[in-house]
Amino acid sequence: MTKFYTIKEIAKLAEVSTGTVDRVLHKRGKVSPDKADRVEAILKKIDYKPNQLARSLKLNKRYRFVILLPDDELDEYWKPCFAGVEELKSNFEANGMLVDVLKYSPHSPDNFVEMAQKSMDLSPDAVLLGALFLKESREYLQKLEGKGIPFNLINTEVEGVNFSTFVGQNLVQSGRTAAHLFDTILPQVKSVLVLHMEEEFENAIHMQQKEIGFQAYFSERNRTTNIQTLNIKTSNPESIADQINRGISDKVDGIFVTTSKAFLLGENGIDLGVPVIGYDLLEKNIHYLKSGKIKFLIYQNPRLQAFQGLSLLSEQVMKKTQNPMEVFLPIEIISSENVSSYRS
Repeated sequence: MTKFYTIKEIAKLAEVSTGTVDRVLHKRGKVSPDKADRVEAILKKIDYKPNQLARSLKLNKRYRFVILLPDDELDEYWKPCFAGVEELKSNFEANGMLVDVLKYSPHSPDNFVEMAQKSMDLSPDAVLLGALFLKESREYLQKLEGKGIPFNLINTEVEGVNFSTFVGQNLVQSGRTAAHLFDTILPQVKSVLVLHMEEEFENAIHMQQKEIGFQAYFSERNRTTNIQTLNIKTSNPESIADQINRGISDKVDGIFVTTSKAFLLGENGIDLGVPVIGYDLLEKNIHYLKSGKIKFLIYQNPRLQAFQGLSLLSEQVMKKTQNPMEVFLPIEIISSENVSSYRS
């Protein structure tokens, strides 16, 4: 990765003051020939090119970006997102931009509200949000709007707010893809269980959108497929197996898990002898994919979501570029046969 040098770093290398470097860069003021030669030698050595940092320093402006995402220690799905952020963070900071990464509990709307307020206290110039809780996220984003702070979204779109760019999958189309997979591997499918696991369905737009797409696929084909929907909360003291057995009305031919928690079926000894389709390359999901307990995983590429979301946000703020409102990533289908190619 190309190294970006700050004026302070150049001054240290040339053994001069930052003011001297500034005068040489902008060709203004008096600088002794000796010092000018030392600065020019360093600039040539590091192959210095004028960049946004010089302009921001000239304007005495340091941009602050806040990234607000669910805690990856509590939900493994988000780990690649933080990897994507880290790829850019050092580059940003080398260019004089401040990057604050905040985490909230994926199980607590109240904690999200707390961390959202903390982000506001930082007075950010822009925000990247991975939203889970629809109501609380919308209220937070409306506050950002009111202050004129631009924001990008990843993973889930939030309706009713003017985000700059959303990066992620078309979740309705993702649900349709899962339905198409069942229709392909089970031509005579009569009943499918749509299983929302571990989150509050009523406040989780991403699960709702996936179910909408899944239902629409069969509805548009005038199929008589019975689609049973069940919301499982793992905080419920009743076992997951008991909740499923009590919640389904008749035999199912397949199970569609709308979150990254398909592995919980295997961990709880649930095997209805039918294909399971879930989401994302969590280690436990991969284990059950390889063992045949999970038939397919739909990969949402969270690392790329975060990387592109932050990149586009910085371009908008720093370069005033006009980016597309939606950047939809490919809907990638992972099986036991191709999963190894995603593990590099």
